[in-house]
Amino acid sequence: MITITKPTYKCEHCKKLYQSAKWCEKHEIACSKNPANYRKCLNCIHCELVEIPIYEDMYDGEHERMVKAFSCNKKEIYLIPPSSVHKGNAYEMDEENVPMPLECAEYKDQSEDMEAFFNKFN
Repeated sequence: MITITKPTYKCEHCKKLYQSAKWCEKHEIACSKNPANYRKCLNCIHCELVEIPIYEDMYDGEHERMVKAFSCNKKEIYLIPPSSVHKGNAYEMDEENVPMPLECAEYKDQSEDMEAFFNKFN
């Protein structure tokens, strides 16, 4: 029997294990639990996950495919989450498609809106 001991690498944020330091570092940059990837947009009442059509060129012509995207209803733009920015897999669209900002003047927390809703009945 042969026993091999190898170093193991663990993500600082989600504790996922890797055998390669390179892949662990790459994961940590885009990890959803990384505080650097947190955006207020995800808790904003103006941000909504919508399903939209995108068009892709294929070998036999253009094809339509439905995908999910974040939409800011206040600014009327589509938002690219940090994980997609880091991975480089954002959709090409005709509409404005920008990375989620760290801070936004239009931000309104969902919990504040719910409190106002319930206060109407008290």
